[in-house]
Amino acid sequence: MTSLYEDKALGRLSQERFDGMMGKYEAEQKTLLEQVNALREGIAQAEEQRDNTARFVEYIRQYTDLQALDAPILNQLIQRIEVYDAEKEPDTGKRRQKVSIQYKYVGIFGVITI
Repeated sequence: MTSLYEDKALGRLSQERFDGMMGKYEAEQKTLLEQVNALREGIAQAEEQRDNTARFVEYIRQYTDLQALDAPILNQLIQRIEVYDAEKEPDTGKRRQKVSIQYKYVGIFGVITI
């Protein structure tokens, strides 16, 4: 960019050409700053997910020799359970219902159908 100013000052570049090149440089700089910010945000999210997963693993390690589930254990591991409206399968007429379990710190692993 410094050489661009020098070329303009020495008369090697017209004002129009200088303005065009400066516009391109500024647009590129703006795009690069947006990309840097998006990458930083992605890194922060990945670090948060890593920390949350580590917390969840700590909880799970307490229950490696678990014989039965009880309310305190479920309350410690599960954030929310969602039960969806039952739907009838068009070909068999059977009722199916989706259930999702959102675990603390790690989210939903998948939606099951019962």
